[in-house]
Amino acid sequence: MVNVVVLMGILLHCDEQNKAIRYLEVIEEFKNNRGELIRDIVPLINWNKIHQGDLFVYQNGATVLVKGRLEIINDKMYVICENLTYLGKKE
Repeated sequence: MVNVVVLMGILLHCDEQNKAIRYLEVIEEFKNNRGELIRDIVPLINWNKIHQGDLFVYQNGATVLVKGRLEIINDKMYVICENLTYLGKKE
């Protein structure tokens, strides 16, 4: 079975209760019925599940490309970040 996730988005803050979790804002390319862009907030965890690595190097607002896999931990779905590519800073 293949479990691969590729997302491009804007890095947001770390989770206040668990500093090993960081959020990614993903903006869809299409609009909903009301003409608004759909924004999803996706929780990310570094592949080794600790608070270090590329996921925590870049500041809030950095645009990144994330490659990883889906994993369910304590009944919540996360993207485990295996590779992160920095694409620039949101102006």
